[in-house]
Amino acid sequence: MCVDHLGTVRAADIDNATPLARIAANAPQVIGLCALSDGTVLTLDEAGRVHADSTRAVRAARSGTEALLTDEPDETRVLLDTLQRVTGTAIASTSSMGADIVFLGDADGRVHVLGGATGAAVLHRGRVTAVAGLAVHATDETTAPLPYSGGADGTVRAWAPGLDPMPVPVAARRPGVVGTGRT
Repeated sequence: MCVDHLGTVRAADIDNATPLARIAANAPQVIGLCALSDGTVLTLDEAGRVHADSTRAVRAARSGTEALLTDEPDETRVLLDTLQRVTGTAIASTSSMGADIVFLGDADGRVHVLGGATGAAVLHRGRVTAVAGLAVHATDETTAPLPYSGGADGTVRAWAPGLDPMPVPVAARRPGVVGTGRT
């Protein structure tokens, strides 16, 4: 996926960059984007708000009776509601054990892990400028999220929720780490 100067998100074939789909702009000044496993596209706007476009999402079908008896939202809806309450500066996502996980950096140097795993830690002095994440095998049966983040302080850090941040960054340089966003 990529976003153009008007905020229109476009999906392209990874092998040859052939356009596959276009998603109408739903956020002004997009500075970050990622997708959930069901196809929901998340965009992060310049003000730090997360917007979701689920028009191409594929969700498990529920019977009419099940929908009537179950008034609780699904995991994706809970995640999207949580994202509405957090302001960010960088965003990424992955999936672990069938659950979506979103990594969100903020202006105070904190990295939030939301969704199938949760946690937050201050990893940078100042703004988080880039974030990425993956699920790593913790045991033969489980995986754990591992966010990597870059900051205006020039450091790149890795951290696992539930553990203390590593005292030494993965890398450090001046000037700060540059991520996706406005140029």
